[in-house]
Amino acid sequence: SDVVVDALVVDKARDDARLMGGLQSFSWACRALGSILSAYASGAVLEQFGTRSVFGLTALLPMLVVGAALLTRERVEKSLPTSASISENAWQQTQQIWDVIRKPE
Repeated sequence: SDVVVDALVVDKARDDARLMGGLQSFSWACRALGSILSAYASGAVLEQFGTRSVFGLTALLPMLVVGAALLTRERVEKSLPTSASISENAWQQTQQIWDVIRKPE
C-alpha cells in the first residue's frame, strides 16, 4: 500500500512542484499517526473483538488501498517508448549504478 500512496503523491506533485514536500510530509505524518494509534488501540481491539475479527480488519484495510488504486485513472502517453530506447535506458542506468558501486562519493 505504501507504493500506491507514494505513486499517487508523485503523480499529484508532478503537476505542481510546490506540492511535493507538503504532500510527502502529510502522507508520512498520516502514516505515522495511524501506526501510533493502531499500536495503542490494538490490545483493546483484540480483547474486545477477538483474533478472527482483528485479522479480518487488518486484511480489509490494505484491500481498500488496492480498490482505490484500481479506481485511479492514469494519463495515457501519446508516444510509447520503442524497445531500442528502453534497452538504451536500461544500459545507461546499469552503467550509472556500476559507476556508483565502483566509486562511491
